[in-house]
Amino acid sequence: MTKNVFFDCTIQKDCGSVEGYVCGRDDENWGNYLADVHVGNDLIEVIEAAPIERVAILKDLYVEGTARGFGLGTGLVTQILQEFEGHGAELTLLVADMYEANEFSLVEWYQDWGFERVDCSDSGPLMVIASDELVARLRESSGYEPPAETPAP
Repeated sequence: MTKNVFFDCTIQKDCGSVEGYVCGRDDENWGNYLADVHVGNDLIEVIEAAPIERVAILKDLYVEGTARGFGLGTGLVTQILQEFEGHGAELTLLVADMYEANEFSLVEWYQDWGFERVDCSDSGPLMVIASDELVARLRESSGYEPPAETPAP
């Protein structure tokens, strides 16, 4: 697999879509996207220094209001994560859009997919699927400390 090839992994369905891509770590697309959504340069620099070759961006997930709660979003995320893996992504990034009202925690929903929050932003936290080492370096750079897990009663 060529490490600098760009793959558009966007999936369209009748009542929703998911937009994303995989590119080489040396490709400017992922860094430009993170800068556009106001992810700090410190986090971008950590990714630039990481020993990875392929980066995936889950850029947008949309499900029409009347179609929510029936598994369409789950299906779209499943499909795009499989596409990312198939194209060799070693790091998957997303910014959780906290501006849209949801009846559930978007951060927790993405955590169920294996994404981990790595920064302190309240409006659009950066979440990643990455090695434990890279997650730790991103959190250290941003100063983010995940909340302590509370034991089940």
